[in-house]
Amino acid sequence: MSNNYPIDIITDDNYNSIINKIVLTMDNNQKIKINYLNTHGFNTFFDDTEYRESLLSSEVVFPDGIGIWLGGKFTTKKNIQRFNWTDYSHEFLRLCNEKEWKLFLLGSTKEILDCSITQVRIKYPDIQIVGWADGYSDLTKGNLPSVINNSTADILWVGMGTPKQEKWIYNNSKFLNVKVIHAVGDIFSYLADRRSRGPIFLRQFGFEWLFRVVLHPKRYWKRYLLGIPTFVFRLIKMKLTNQL
Repeated sequence: MSNNYPIDIITDDNYNSIINKIVLTMDNNQKIKINYLNTHGFNTFFDDTEYRESLLSSEVVFPDGIGIWLGGKFTTKKNIQRFNWTDYSHEFLRLCNEKEWKLFLLGSTKEILDCSITQVRIKYPDIQIVGWADGYSDLTKGNLPSVINNSTADILWVGMGTPKQEKWIYNNSKFLNVKVIHAVGDIFSYLADRRSRGPIFLRQFGFEWLFRVVLHPKRYWKRYLLGIPTFVFRLIKMKLTNQL
């Protein structure tokens, strides 16, 4: 993509690029906001001004999923890695455990959040999860940024789905002292074993989205069955009009 569109990392090693930025932030006591862009986010980028501003204000926006991977190859001709943060979530949690980075988890329901924390602590007994809040009732509490700051967390995972999580980060990051604010989508459901990934062969061929539509048609039919053609149309139009 071009500088007009919020793709920060188009490389052949997205995970290590993100980790290097996080380590540098930690070492220099800085702050970064990490977001991702998938096909749903790409379409939302054109339709939602606040969401667009939230991405453009982020220090890191990485490509997520098959659609952005194909779109990146179409527009840049680079050797782009197919990437999904969920695939690396346990690798990152192991790193947090090793480096003693402190985590605060925000998002999902109380039940799923509690279950995901239990599962993570079973796998990584020494991990420092210093606080958590759900993405519903806790989100309305006016002192939530203070609660997060008082936890002395280094990293805040915000998992509320697009565009809710990006807007929350955009509107609250200035009040937060955490070094890394990272949008993570529905990752807590996966960590809690409440949501399954698609079969490996579907993931390999880029059709995990179809698995989601079949399992949850009411939730996903519009996002994918209407969203994918819209995404393709916009990419082609931008390519033909030299907007990339």
